[in-house]
Amino acid sequence: MPIEGYNGSEILITSTSGNLTPPEKAKGLKPIYPSGSDNTGIGLDVQKIDNLITITCLIPFTQDGEYKIKVLKICLLSYQADAKEITISQLRI
Repeated sequence: MPIEGYNGSEILITSTSGNLTPPEKAKGLKPIYPSGSDNTGIGLDVQKIDNLITITCLIPFTQDGEYKIKVLKICLLSYQADAKEITISQLRI
């Protein structure tokens, strides 16, 4: 999962996991995850409390979640992940 710094002012999250749209017969239902609720439409729960933003992946380990995250170039970054690989680039400490 790449985490990349950029000159913008927002956190940008994109998914290359494919289609996370529920099947037609599930239309109107909301998926339930043990770790939170999907408020992004791509299987993530994003919460902001004061200056702390927490991103939690909700999809089960049986599905492949591929995300790319862009953050401000100058920021404090802490992460805890079970991802296969995390790369961090273009950030100033």
